[in-house]
Amino acid sequence: MNKNIITEEINTNPNSEKNKMNIFNTDIFAIILSVLLAFVIWFYVMSVDNPSYNKTFADIPIEIDDSSMELSTYMPYEYRVNVTLEGRKGDITALTSSDINAYVDISNVTESGRYTLDVIISVPNNIIVKEQTLTTISVFFDNKSSTVVTVVPELVSYVLEDGYEIDKSTIELDVTSVEVTGPQSLLDTIDRAQVNLVLGNVKNSLTVRGTLVLINENGEIISNANIKMNRTEVTASIPVYVYKTIPLKLDYKYGYYNNPNTSIQITPSSIRIKGEASVLSEINSYLLLVIDEKNTADNFNTTITLPNNIINVDSVEQVNILITRKNTVDKRILVSNMSVNNPKNFNYELLDESINITIRGDSQYMNYITEKDIRAEIDLSHITNASGTTSVIANIIISDNYSQHVYEIGDYKMSVRIN
Repeated sequence: MNKNIITEEINTNPNSEKNKMNIFNTDIFAIILSVLLAFVIWFYVMSVDNPSYNKTFADIPIEIDDSSMELSTYMPYEYRVNVTLEGRKGDITALTSSDINAYVDISNVTESGRYTLDVIISVPNNIIVKEQTLTTISVFFDNKSSTVVTVVPELVSYVLEDGYEIDKSTIELDVTSVEVTGPQSLLDTIDRAQVNLVLGNVKNSLTVRGTLVLINENGEIISNANIKMNRTEVTASIPVYVYKTIPLKLDYKYGYYNNPNTSIQITPSSIRIKGEASVLSEINSYLLLVIDEKNTADNFNTTITLPNNIINVDSVEQVNILITRKNTVDKRILVSNMSVNNPKNFNYELLDESINITIRGDSQYMNYITEKDIRAEIDLSHITNASGTTSVIANIIISDNYSQHVYEIGDYKMSVRIN
């Protein structure tokens, strides 16, 4: 039975060998064979018969290692070199910029000065440097140092409204100095750090930010990439001033002085002041003092004391006050009508029976006022545990019929014995 099965299987595939032979005649086999042959040829060319190949690598930084030196390196800018390399194509195409090292030899640099140094290109062993755009570079070596430089403002561009002024000496900066580091020989040429301020059309005080530049003693800008400042910008607060003439005025403690009975001359009658526009816009006059009509001379001087943010342009410090009274008379009168303010219940004795006072007022009222219209109040409220004779304040009180037009002149006291 097994024999028959085998015979049958053989008989059912009479063309199997023939089918195997037909595979080599198909398109698929031709394609596969072509790919294999191409790979073999490529591998041969690249590995055995690879021609020379060039490629340029751009912007390779030139390194200077000065870490072991006492001097520091200073260059006008960062040097970079373009390098053309030659080698087998496979090796060249496998390279990146990081495989190329450009540097200079500083072993012969021993003191400060400018040196021309050869640029050395380091590449893998199987690569040749065909061309390089820089063969030498100029490098300056100097002692690295630092110094502190004063910052000064400089108004570069602005337009002022009429009547306005900028006082450069009053400009406030958020820093008054900066630290500068770099070659000592360059630091020695610095005179100041200048912040250039561009203001535009100026109408009020303002705050602006400006860029710092270093200036030498000839007023020239020091421009060198090897000099570094710890900050490059400064904020400036710029007060803008305006001038104004304001009248000088007086005020009165009791209101007895008025145009019909008093003429007051102030010399000078006005002053010229300067201040920030925002401040002066609120000021229309200056109050010299409040006059106490009961205790003032007819002719005296007083001092002008302006706030710190206002400048007295004319430097006028003293003002004369001349008081001229009209239709006003003085009168002596003896006051014996007295009362005592004794809130602490002292046992006291008044040593005077009356007080001789001077009153002043309009003529028409002074003709009618008498002693009975005036009272003296002896005030013991300020005494503390006193005994013996003391002097206390006597307040003069004029009746309502005359108090608006008549007043006492000066201060009065009375002697009192405290038992």
